[in-house]
Amino acid sequence: MSIESEYLSVTAEELDEIINDITKLKPAITKQRNDQDRLFTQCCDELHILLTGEVTPMEKLGRAELSGTLANAVAGGNLIDGSEEIDGPFLGRVRYLTAEQVKETVRELDTLTFEELAEQNAVEGIDEEDLAEEFAAFQSFYNLAAANDNAVLAFFTD
Repeated sequence: MSIESEYLSVTAEELDEIINDITKLKPAITKQRNDQDRLFTQCCDELHILLTGEVTPMEKLGRAELSGTLANAVAGGNLIDGSEEIDGPFLGRVRYLTAEQVKETVRELDTLTFEELAEQNAVEGIDEEDLAEEFAAFQSFYNLAAANDNAVLAFFTD
């Protein structure tokens, strides 16, 4: 069964406020946003396999810092201290990528095509067309966040 995750594009200022004051996290997550600034996916683990070729236990995706730009793009790289104590629509801790890390992610994503990834990394349990759509939405979300010089919050949902 796949893990659901949500990604939010936030300004550097919003991210700094959250990091410095954990009580700003829930309002930032529940804030009304444009559809372009929010991505929800029901196939987080499949995207991780597609992008990295690694079958990573979901516990590791949810709790540990992963190595590699693309792995962290899926799981969200840096942990927000105290986020596990906030009552919200997420499981465990909320993670983030800075605006610079988002740009680094886009530089790597821009070198990849779905067809090449699918050929290299077999992903089971999902229709290839559905996965291609999820990959395109993921790539588009990160491209827009980078173009706007935004950071990204990432969290798993139930």
